Amino acid sequence: MTPIVMVVEEQPVLRRSYARFLRDEGYRVIVSPPSADALRMVRENSPDLIVVDPSAGAGLGRVIADEALRIDPTVRLVFNTSDPMELDFSSWMADACIVRSPRPGEVGEAVRALLARALRVKRSPGRVHA
Repeated sequence: MTPIVMVVEEQPVLRRSYARFLRDEGYRVIVSPPSADALRMVRENSPDLIVVDPSAGAGLGRVIADEALRIDPTVRLVFNTSDPMELDFSSWMADACIVRSPRPGEVGEAVRALLARALRVKRSPGRVHA
């Protein structure tokens, strides 16, 4: 089954760049600016991983991350922020925090590593499924 990756990004150029890169990597990609539509997309699509800036949309990014975890506690979160120093302790809910970059490869590396680790945990005998 192809993992679903959701990219929630304010900047359209970055949103398109990240989505194109992740699709080329073989993921099913859903994109949205931080909005009520993004919350609806989380509910309707159950993504395996979400790339989001928690401070995007005047804090709506954090609401989207919270809602995704409420729906599915196994969803992986990558906080993609331009200023990691502005993150508060809420960043502990993220599986990875990266500095926003116009180079989509950095997002891709974080996504690849987290989804590979999640798949290993699910396949390991005798382990609790994450």
